[in-house]
Amino acid sequence: MERRARETPEKTAARWVTGRGAGSLSWAELARRTGLEAARLRPTAPGQQNIAAIVMANGPELLCAELGALAAGCTAAPIDPCHPAFVVRQSLAETRFEFLLAGDEALLRWSRSAGLLNVGQVIPPGAPAQEPPPVPPAQEPAAGVQPAAALLALTAGSVGRPKRVLLSQPALLAAGRGLASALRLREGQTYLTLSHLSSPWAFQEFLACLQSGSVFCFTDAAPSQALFSRAAREFSPDFIRAGCEVLLELLGTGPSRRPAPPAGDFPPRPEKPVRLLVSTGTLPPEAAARLAERGYAVSSSYGLTEACGIVTLGPPGAPHQGVPLAGVEVRAAHNGELLVGGETLMNGYFEEAPGAGARLAGGLLYTGDSGSLDAAGNLHFSGAGVGGAVKEGRGVPAGLIEDLLTRNPLFRRAVVLGGGPEGPSSSLALVFPDMNRLRRRFRALTGLPDGDGPLLKDLRVQAFLHKTVKDCLSGLPREDAPGSIRMLSRHPRVNALELCPDRRLRSSIFKTRFQAGLQACHIKRQQARSVGAGRVHAGPVPAPGAADFIFLTLELDALRPSMLPDEDLQRTSAKLEKILTAGIPSLLAAAEHAGFRHDHVLYRFRTSQESQPQLEELAAALAARPAGIIAVSCFSLTLPFALKTLEALKRAAPGKKVVMGGCGPSGAAQAILRHCPYVDAVVKGEGEIAFPRVLAALRDGKPLAGIPGVTCRAPDGGLVTAPPERISDLDALPKAAYQYMDGKNYVGVGISTMRGCPNSCKYCGNRHMFGAQVAFRSLDCVLGDIETLYREKQKNFFFMIDEIFTLDKRRAIEFCSRFEKRFSGKAAWFCYSTVDALDEELMEAMAASGCTGVYIGVESGSARVLKHNKRTQTEYSVEEAMKKVAAASRFFSNVTIFLVVGFREESLHDFLETLRLSRAMTRRGYGYVRIFWLKPIPLTPVFEDSRDTMTLATSRFHWPPPHHISWVKDLALLDPALAPWVMVVPTPFLKLKEFLYYYFISQGSRAEKGRLARLKKRLLGLAIDWFLDATRFLSRVPQ
Repeated sequence: MERRARETPEKTAARWVTGRGAGSLSWAELARRTGLEAARLRPTAPGQQNIAAIVMANGPELLCAELGALAAGCTAAPIDPCHPAFVVRQSLAETRFEFLLAGDEALLRWSRSAGLLNVGQVIPPGAPAQEPPPVPPAQEPAAGVQPAAALLALTAGSVGRPKRVLLSQPALLAAGRGLASALRLREGQTYLTLSHLSSPWAFQEFLACLQSGSVFCFTDAAPSQALFSRAAREFSPDFIRAGCEVLLELLGTGPSRRPAPPAGDFPPRPEKPVRLLVSTGTLPPEAAARLAERGYAVSSSYGLTEACGIVTLGPPGAPHQGVPLAGVEVRAAHNGELLVGGETLMNGYFEEAPGAGARLAGGLLYTGDSGSLDAAGNLHFSGAGVGGAVKEGRGVPAGLIEDLLTRNPLFRRAVVLGGGPEGPSSSLALVFPDMNRLRRRFRALTGLPDGDGPLLKDLRVQAFLHKTVKDCLSGLPREDAPGSIRMLSRHPRVNALELCPDRRLRSSIFKTRFQAGLQACHIKRQQARSVGAGRVHAGPVPAPGAADFIFLTLELDALRPSMLPDEDLQRTSAKLEKILTAGIPSLLAAAEHAGFRHDHVLYRFRTSQESQPQLEELAAALAARPAGIIAVSCFSLTLPFALKTLEALKRAAPGKKVVMGGCGPSGAAQAILRHCPYVDAVVKGEGEIAFPRVLAALRDGKPLAGIPGVTCRAPDGGLVTAPPERISDLDALPKAAYQYMDGKNYVGVGISTMRGCPNSCKYCGNRHMFGAQVAFRSLDCVLGDIETLYREKQKNFFFMIDEIFTLDKRRAIEFCSRFEKRFSGKAAWFCYSTVDALDEELMEAMAASGCTGVYIGVESGSARVLKHNKRTQTEYSVEEAMKKVAAASRFFSNVTIFLVVGFREESLHDFLETLRLSRAMTRRGYGYVRIFWLKPIPLTPVFEDSRDTMTLATSRFHWPPPHHISWVKDLALLDPALAPWVMVVPTPFLKLKEFLYYYFISQGSRAEKGRLARLKKRLLGLAIDWFLDATRFLSRVPQ
């Protein structure tokens, strides 16, 4: 570019026509403005590869910002601001930028989003910059060294979920040279792109024009018909490139059903022959014929973000996508999947290990797309890879599912996204019915008369669509046949965009005039029911003598159940389940330090399925493993599942010894040994000292009585319990054995920084697990664990699992300072806290260090209930809680407030005060409010005071689900401590509270959605306000 600025300074480099105006740049002006941008983006440290996030609409500012970032040695990360706001915020948070360049509107919009802009330097447009110093010449990387990334591009095409692709300068230059050579670009020609300049396709096209001397022209991304006509008239381009979806929109045949212009008016007939390059799809024959009749020579192409844009290019009018560009290699695997390699291939995915798992092998990228190569080397593309689900490292093309759905005349269009709500084994299908045909077909079958309301809201129509989709997919091969198909009851606005945030999806979904007929269904692929395929996570069965004990960890697919049928709350609970707790690695490290070898087995129960087959599957897997000692760690929620599994295991392998521990067994130790003869001992409280001693005693055949913290049976049949031994020096414990944990099973890792709690809340079991005395880990040890996980496990999301992480303000601020200094925005964390342990100074430090969210325990909206149950070091009022939560919502993007109802002494007025507080916080946008029904935890005052009066839960929203409720209640009848989650503490007006709670939180049944549900909730809120205001007024009236 500098050479062209010296040799031909006055010649035009770029031209544009956008909705904000038109203009042009010469090579000299483009080089000067690029240098000014580079001067503002010099790396903060010598040799450091900083990331410059760029959020701008199409215009010369965006082009200069991208080139300036490259000239400054940064990695440019452009983001299309036309994406919905939450997508841009998520992309910025994941990018971990050092610089942010944004347009005025974008800067105003996101500068108020806490936790996003404080990780880097914000550079508004027009910021002053000194005259740029000379840019040092780029040095070629040493042999065998991968070149540094120049561009960070967003893709969802070949992976199914949005990922950042690292593209190097040599790869981009090779892509530009290949395109210029294939098109035979020459100086003076004009090239018009209809893409956003954040796309690698557009950057490849600019580099092709740069190397050939052509004029690079652009307009708004996905322009209107009028804007396209103006650009075509003013530029008189020789070449035009557009995506298939954009062209269909311009022609009026796209998903939005834009009114088609008259055939004689659009597209405008060019003054000279124009070659039209079509990417990301194949035009229908009628559209191609219309363009050819208007004077456009249509060429099909195939491309990938991971390969810097266009990969193959066909000649005009050819029915194929042509041969690969120079420096690019394309192959077709035996199953029809396309493989791409060569000089233009990416470095890898952002913040992933080199090689990108099974997608890169032998220097080739498994694209997930399908096609074939003829004898001449021409590519015949047959299946889009957008969202292609990954199966054993190979792509299962989503285009096959789309083709089967669109063959049915009832469906006007179908978009299939891989990696659905349950990962790569599922897909999300978005179908757009032809409403007229659907109405006629359905009424012919059912005799439904006219005027019966919205057709798609009829449950019988939903069932009919479900059956139609199932019939369509019956044509899939047996190995790809779906295991289940479920119509989604809610519009997948957020979920679908997280799966595929590209213009193809935006043109199909995010145009409100087209959302009326959108239907979504979740297609889950069939999975084998073998051990290790989705439930049991364990290594191969070890040889006899290779392991001393089996360590069994039990989890549920909803770790903290909301006890509600609301889908949003179930998804939120599933997020917590994907956090690896810190206790398991710590116990394994203690056992290993004592010389014991373990065989770790993780099992996840699926609460949506029948329990008996799962119990038998786990028991059979444990019986097949040779170790004679089984140690089980679980919570009170998973305790019933553990006991039933161990009962079945003892029948299959009676010689195995069983030891239990964790929060659940610690509170129910006496009840377990009294009613469950298949359990030999229970370790209460902390287990790092007691657990290795128990293993040694069982191995050597010695008695367990007398070991601190162990409850076991005495020779006379009685129970013996030795007081637990508190661990005061947590730094003296062996370093947690995170190396044995499979990071793929978790999205984040829990970090413990302290044990114990000074508060004496009547309903919390933490104090009875770890004691009242607080013991802290040193920050050196805490940050050392985080550093190890970040470096060795590639984890950058951490959960401080302490009940009150902010208990010691000075310590918490010091942690924030050191965390920010070490990771500089490359890692994030969140934590639990309470109202009395938060202030604005602390929250500001937390947000600046990378804390993305906080869970705040407000507990109740009634001051009387708080005073009776919440025993903290500093008492607080409901008004103070509102102020703290409001402050937290300004600092953190994710604030979750916990409230509890159903206390023993809670009056109806207290209950309604809590519901009113929840409503007020939600309406003011303070965060996400979760209301739990009080569950008695063993050994707490709430449990002990109500042991003889608590009853079994009968309402439909209480835990557990109907698949398990009968046998879980049988355990609770033996002793409430064995299954406390099915018990209810007696409270005044129980049935009325349950009724109000259900309709206030869940908005009625699942079928009751839309206006009626919102109206019910609104009326219920007004009734609560009226009742509370009336009772306050009457309380002030003299008797």
